[in-house]
Amino acid sequence: MTRDELEKEHRKAEREHLEFQFLNQIRVLRLPDPVREYQFCETRKYRADFAWPELKILVEIQGGTRSTKRTGHSTHEGIRRDCEKSNLAQRLGFTVFKFTGDMVKRGEAIQFMEEILKCSE
Repeated sequence: MTRDELEKEHRKAEREHLEFQFLNQIRVLRLPDPVREYQFCETRKYRADFAWPELKILVEIQGGTRSTKRTGHSTHEGIRRDCEKSNLAQRLGFTVFKFTGDMVKRGEAIQFMEEILKCSE
């Protein structure tokens, strides 16, 4: 396996760990279970990391924000795709919340979403 392939696998594992951590936080607080990898548009393959479709809420966890290497979402093309995805979701009536890995680790993401979800009950 090349160095680039190893780094890609590491980023994927980090992203999955952050998503698992966020999901555990949701469950500890007994918040409504989200749909994972929710395809919010029938004509595009875009997926949100977490969704509460009945509330029209999507959550994206932005891993790799501290990477010094420009890869994936941090490239011009990646940023363009993220903008397109977010804009489409909003056009379809979804509210999109984005959190960094640090926000998940420090509990800021779940604290914010707890307030949002409790207001939606």
